[in-house]
Amino acid sequence: MFSSVEPYLHKVVGRIGIAAQMVGLAQGAFDKAVPYTYERKQFGQPVGTFQGMAFQIAQAAVDLESARLLTYNAARRKEEGRSFTKEAAMAKYLASVVAQSVSGQAIEWAGGVGFTRETGIEKFWRDSKIVSQILCYRGCVS
Repeated sequence: MFSSVEPYLHKVVGRIGIAAQMVGLAQGAFDKAVPYTYERKQFGQPVGTFQGMAFQIAQAAVDLESARLLTYNAARRKEEGRSFTKEAAMAKYLASVVAQSVSGQAIEWAGGVGFTRETGIEKFWRDSKIVSQILCYRGCVS
């Protein structure tokens, strides 16, 4: 179904654009899920206050920032007219991994409701898989 548009989309969006999309997906999932962890209670307190949850949230934030900075660096190099192929490929790869990881964690952080359309968190995970399959195909995470 998408095979006829894949080459066109990849050419127009490019590696840096794909990386930026994936960072945006990950950030959206993160921004929806983290506040919910402070509303969801287990053992009489918000799950976001548990140390294990704080570690997971911190790691996701570090991963997000790493992918964002790699993407910015590739874009900066392109704007400066310098070679950017390696940097764009690195940004695309890491952003794809981070988008799938963070959006998957966001579903888990929300508990059972994370799988429902009620929160919208599951859409970020689905979108990260779709973008990875359509735009990244062999060039991202397989």
